[in-house]
Amino acid sequence: MLRSWLYSREMRIMLAGALLSIALPCVAHAQQTTTTSETILNIAINDNNPCFNNEPFSGTGTQRNQQTISPNKFDFKSTTQGYANSATARYDVFEMTEQEFVTTARRATIELENRNHFIRNGRRRDAPTPKDDWFERFRSKIVITDNQVTTNRTELRQECK
Repeated sequence: MLRSWLYSREMRIMLAGALLSIALPCVAHAQQTTTTSETILNIAINDNNPCFNNEPFSGTGTQRNQQTISPNKFDFKSTTQGYANSATARYDVFEMTEQEFVTTARRATIELENRNHFIRNGRRRDAPTPKDDWFERFRSKIVITDNQVTTNRTELRQECK
């Protein structure tokens, strides 16, 4: 009886070891799976410059979007770079957006950041004028722990340089 018990125990250990040796690499691989995708688009740019009488401008640019997804994290980044024209100036345009969402068993963290830079280059000798370039930055962070908002921070900075 003892011999059959040892035999069956050894068999159970060997069977468990075999199953773990197959399952663990699959679990480890599943936890490390990350997918990234990227798109590049030609887009129209239409905006106003708050630093110069809300001067409207329009043009074209390139937008690059990158998305990364892993089991507990989602990242999205977008940048736009291009040129635009108004009645009196040419603009260098840069826009950036970053979003990150991270989750654990008890906590979710959401972070956002947006930046807009409109650099005005005059067409005449008297332009550009001082403080006619627009810089804007928006940042936000929200942390939720056990279904309660524990951190909620938002910053907005806008300035003419």
